[in-house]
Parts: sequence; structure tokens; C-alpha cells
Amino acid sequence: MIDLVYQPDLFEIRVAFDRLSKNTAMKTEIFIVLKEYYALIHGHEVKARLVSPIGKEDVFIFETSLYYKDKNQKTAHESGGRFNSYQNAERHLFQYLDEFQTILDVGGAVVPGKYT
Repeated sequence: MIDLVYQPDLFEIRVAFDRLSKNTAMKTEIFIVLKEYYALIHGHEVKARLVSPIGKEDVFIFETSLYYKDKNQKTAHESGGRFNSYQNAERHLFQYLDEFQTILDVGGAVVPGKYT
């Protein structure tokens, strides 16, 4: 069983360098954190959250602080993706956390995610 807790009303600002241009122009994207969950899976604290870019009401993304890796894979199965509804993003997040636990049940590994 995975216990989840969330904290609403969090904001995040992401700044990324545009690697395609010759200058070092920066793009800034501000995300609102809609929900943040904490799950304890096999002793690993996994933070998961649903975010949406400000100004894009129809885009929802989920992220996790840790990824899982099957013992037969060379790279981790990264969470995420862009969804056009909140319910769809939340459903995929819960599915990802369920897969995370299942893979660790059969001997998978944990890999650090993109945010802490």
C-alpha cells in the first residue's frame, strides 16, 4: 500500500537555456504545483507532484523525485509526460507509482529523479 499526502498552493519557476540559439537567451516557464504527494515505497521517500504551466490551462504534467529501473534495463523509466486533463495526469501518476512499487517488489532499482 502506498500512502500519499499532498500540499496545495506551491509555485515553481524553471529557467532553461535555449541550446539551439547561438546566444545564451533564457526561457522562463513558471509552473503552479497543483498537488504534491509523498509516498514511501520500500523505504524510499518518493515525492510526486502534478504541475501546470501558468498561462496553459490545458497542460498538466506529473513528476517524481525518484525513478525506477527494472533489473533488465540500462536506463531508468522516467516519469512525466504532458496531459490535456488533470484527471488523466493524476491517473498516470498513480499508475506510475504502482509500477514503481511492483518493479521494486521484483528486485528493481531506484534512480534519482529531476527534482528533489
